[in-house]
Amino acid sequence: MVLPGTFSRLSAADTTGAAGKNQVRFVSSLSLIGEVNPSDANAAVISWRVEIEKLGDLQLTFDAPALYSPERLAQMIRTGAVDGFAVTSPEYFGVADYVDRNTVLIDDIYAGGGEEYVILSSVQSVVGSLNDLRGRDLLVFNNPTTCLAANWLDVLLDSALPGGAARFLGMVSLVPKLSRSVLPVYFGQRDACLVTRRGFRTMCEMNPDLNRQLRVLAVSPKVIPVCLAFHKNCPPARKAAFIAAMGRLPKAPGGKQLLSLFQSHGVVVSNASVLHSAGELVRAAEKIRSRSARSSG
Repeated sequence: MVLPGTFSRLSAADTTGAAGKNQVRFVSSLSLIGEVNPSDANAAVISWRVEIEKLGDLQLTFDAPALYSPERLAQMIRTGAVDGFAVTSPEYFGVADYVDRNTVLIDDIYAGGGEEYVILSSVQSVVGSLNDLRGRDLLVFNNPTTCLAANWLDVLLDSALPGGAARFLGMVSLVPKLSRSVLPVYFGQRDACLVTRRGFRTMCEMNPDLNRQLRVLAVSPKVIPVCLAFHKNCPPARKAAFIAAMGRLPKAPGGKQLLSLFQSHGVVVSNASVLHSAGELVRAAEKIRSRSARSSG
C-alpha cells in the first residue's frame, strides 16, 4: 500500500496477479509526443508495448493505434474501453471521476517533487521584474513537460491584471525547442521566455554564461506534468502485472534503450495526491478564464 504523498520504487519483486497472460488495454495521448513525428512516436510506443508484454507476460496490443487525440482518449476512458493510459496532468483531471486514485505512476525524475517553470529575461534588458512584462512578448517552450504553463501564467498574472496572461502579455509564441526559447532572450532578440528549470539548468551546464546573463523573474510551484494511470474498474491482477513489468523495464536491455529514447530512468508509484499542486493550478486557471469570459460576455 502506498501512503498519500509517498512514492514506492518499482522492482521485479512487485509481482502479484493471476498466472497466464493478462490483456491490458493501454493507450497514450498524442499530447505526450511533443515535436516528435507522430509515425515515429507511434512506432516507439509500439516497441514499448512489446517490451512490456515480454517482461510481464501481458498482452498490451489490441485492435487500436498506440496514440489517440486527447478528445478520443477521454471518451475511451469515460466508457471504460481502456484499463490504463498515459496522459498529461490537465487531461488526467478531465477524466478524474473515472480513474483509480490509489495508483498513479510518474517518472522517476519527479519523485523529488516535480517540474518547475521559470520565466527568464536578460540582465541587460529593461525587463527586470514580472511587472515589466506587461504588454511585452513571451516565448514559451512548447513541450509535454510545460503542459501546465498556460495555467500557471494565468494564475501568476491575474493578480497583476485580472484576466490572466491574455490581458497582461503582448504576443505569446509557442516554441518547440528549448534552445529556440532561451537563446533569443540571451541575445536580446526577445523580451522573455518560459521554460523548465531543469531544461534551463542543463543548458547552463553546457554554456555557463547563460546563467550569468539571464535572470529569473518568476518560479512556478513544483508540478507533475504527465502520468500513467488506471481506470477505476481495471482488474487488480491486470494492474499488478503491468506495474511489475514497468519495474523490470530499467534492468532489461531492450527496456534501457526505450527509456533512453523517452529520456526516462523508470517510474515510481504513488497516488493522486502527487498531482495535488497541478490540480490546484488547473482549477484556479479555469476560474480565472470563466470569470473573464463572463465579464467580456
